[in-house]
Amino acid sequence: KGMIKNALHVFDNMGSCGRVPSLLSCNSLLSNLVKKGENFVALHVYDQMISFGVSPDVFTCSIVVNAYCRNGEVDKAMEFAKQLEISSGLELNVVTYNSLINGYAMIGDIEGVTRMLRLMSERGVSRTIVTYTLLIKGYCKKGLMEEAEQVFEQLKEQKLVADQHVYGVLIDGYCRNGKISDAIRIHDDMMKKGVRTNTTICNSLINGYCKSGQLVEAEQIFTQMNDWRLKPDHHTYNTLVDGYCRVGRINDALNLCDGMCAKEEVVPTTMTYNILLKGFSRVGAFHDVISLWKMMVKRGVTANEISCSTLLEALFKLGDFDEAMKLWDNVLARGLLTDTITLNVMISGICKMGKVNEAKEILDNVKDFRCKPDVQTYQALSHGYYKVGNLKEAFGVKDSMERKGIFPTIEMYNTLISGAFSCRDFNKVVDLVIELRARGLAPTVATYGALITGWCNVGMMDKAYATCFEMIEKGIEVNVNICSKIANSLFRLDKIDEACLLLQKIVDFDLLLPGYQSFKDFLNPDATKCLQTQKIADSLESSTTPKKLLVPNNIVYNVALAGLCKAEKLKDAQKLFSDLQSHDGFVPDVYTYT
Repeated sequence: KGMIKNALHVFDNMGSCGRVPSLLSCNSLLSNLVKKGENFVALHVYDQMISFGVSPDVFTCSIVVNAYCRNGEVDKAMEFAKQLEISSGLELNVVTYNSLINGYAMIGDIEGVTRMLRLMSERGVSRTIVTYTLLIKGYCKKGLMEEAEQVFEQLKEQKLVADQHVYGVLIDGYCRNGKISDAIRIHDDMMKKGVRTNTTICNSLINGYCKSGQLVEAEQIFTQMNDWRLKPDHHTYNTLVDGYCRVGRINDALNLCDGMCAKEEVVPTTMTYNILLKGFSRVGAFHDVISLWKMMVKRGVTANEISCSTLLEALFKLGDFDEAMKLWDNVLARGLLTDTITLNVMISGICKMGKVNEAKEILDNVKDFRCKPDVQTYQALSHGYYKVGNLKEAFGVKDSMERKGIFPTIEMYNTLISGAFSCRDFNKVVDLVIELRARGLAPTVATYGALITGWCNVGMMDKAYATCFEMIEKGIEVNVNICSKIANSLFRLDKIDEACLLLQKIVDFDLLLPGYQSFKDFLNPDATKCLQTQKIADSLESSTTPKKLLVPNNIVYNVALAGLCKAEKLKDAQKLFSDLQSHDGFVPDVYTYT
């Protein structure tokens, strides 16, 4: 980087002194800038080069096209190449076409790739091994593995010899798309053809096995690497450590990490420790997260934002507010707050501890940092205010984020709907439902649950039934919690016959109530005192018939029909009844006609 900086300085000085750099010098500088990922700088240098009066050649064209493509601006790259062809009379070579193919492949534009191939054929530009490799890579990225292997076969038909890199791209594609058996098939074919495997290919295979939970096979590849005289690198170890963590084999992951330290050839990096920290956190071993953090610091491994956010999660889970605040101050002091991950962990953790004012203060203080709050940040704060009963501030957070062009998620709307019910603002409930739909959000089971719970709590059973009916109409499962809420509300309102109809249907259909051992768990204590309820409960608990899962069927359809009829919405009830005649899960019975 220092050498390139010096080269740029010389380049600028030549221009200011009236000396024109040679085309060779310009191409060399452009090429090195693109290799280092300095694509925007390369494009600026190209503009300067033109202003100096240096005429580009086909190599310049290829380099600039590559710079645009690496920035994801493939259409600009294509437009640049066309204009240069017209203005300079240059003919694009295979290198330029390969750059364009790679650009389109990287953004998943297979049609763009096809256009480039057609253009190459029309202009008589022959495909190289690089062209075929880029095509395979593009198809793999889109998950089109059959097409990728077809290109691989075409390559062989053209008498081109597939090398390590081509095989590696195809093997990695199969591994990333969950087709590990095909990856092994290609790997075996490669070995039979006398093409040696390498560490990168082995890493792909280990990753494929780990993602499919086949840790034994992943370990076998790891062991075979020694037979193939290949040295594992950081990626090898990190992939296997992550594989162990994903299946809960945390001790094996830790032992592998310790083995790295003992060998001293490939020492654990920040990424290695982050994987382990996440692994411990995933299984709820929060004390171990803290111990591992201390080990990480002792070994001189620098923590990053991911490390800090994982440790913060553990501290909040353990209820250690003071240590969490110390770590937060350390994050700010070291300039690690670069995105919203750690901020959101902090805000969410503090709010769950009921310290919403402290969370608001932290949010106000991050304005001076690069980190910008997102929808998850505001959602956590709004939910925090809701949990402590400060509904005014909960809705105030919504207003504040909307002024900044950030709009609530469906989860946030669910919380606000529950909040509106808490303060009995039914107009606000209706407005929120209308608003979320206007913003293209679809109500979830949780949304309907919040609405039905709210209407039941205030005794508006007609609205609860109407909401339940809407769920059925939209094909959303009416779960056992919703049935429980409706039944308990009916008992509370002394609508005994209606409630018992619902309970009796549960018995009639031998339905399993997930999470409930009996009606004593399913119903409120007052409801279980009813003689009719006791009789139904005894019937259910003495049943030896295997229970089935609760799904939308006669029980919920009859409840919906009953609710519509009681609300004197007979036309709606008749329409529902007519629609249900063709429904597989509905068979009219005596309760339906009653």
